[in-house]
Amino acid sequence: MFAPVLYYTAPQGAAYAPDQLDDSDRTRLQHAPQLEQRADWRSSRALKQLLSQPRPPYSLTHKKGHAVLLTGAPVVGVDMEALWPRDFTNLLPWFANQAEQRWFNAQPDPALAFYRLWTFKEALLKALHADFADLPRLTADTPAPVGLHWQRYAWLLAGEWLVSAVLAAPTPLPPPRIIGTADVQHLPAYTATCA
Repeated sequence: MFAPVLYYTAPQGAAYAPDQLDDSDRTRLQHAPQLEQRADWRSSRALKQLLSQPRPPYSLTHKKGHAVLLTGAPVVGVDMEALWPRDFTNLLPWFANQAEQRWFNAQPDPALAFYRLWTFKEALLKALHADFADLPRLTADTPAPVGLHWQRYAWLLAGEWLVSAVLAAPTPLPPPRIIGTADVQHLPAYTATCA
């Protein structure tokens, strides 16, 4: 039985342990030792170190020293963005189809709508191991891998981080348990179809 978990850490809460890096991260660090000075590296690796060995499927994202890791399903994807102002209208055509742009234009809060759509698509991209160039084609209608069914979630963590997660499993799973912050606002996940 799978039990989805979403781990969150802020830079100051990351318990980074260089001696617990996996082989892949040790190799990366040998080639780029400056990584160890980055808060993103330390926080994301601290979360990876929470997983048992061998590691179950997981998805990891980080920004400005904050990190989120999702695990607990055969297929997982997660993304996070801070709710910072941007030129949303000009960015949308770069990754959103016409139906998604119509959905965006009908939403009362442009920042929340933009980041719900963007993080959903990024989470889907990560779950499917797709290329970044595929982002415009990934939609709420994108099928799950054979024999699996999507579940979608969105939260606002610590008051500023919009996180979207997708999980695919053969049967419905409970919502992910969130560890690392008590400041959690549940949001509607992006589910608008292209029809």
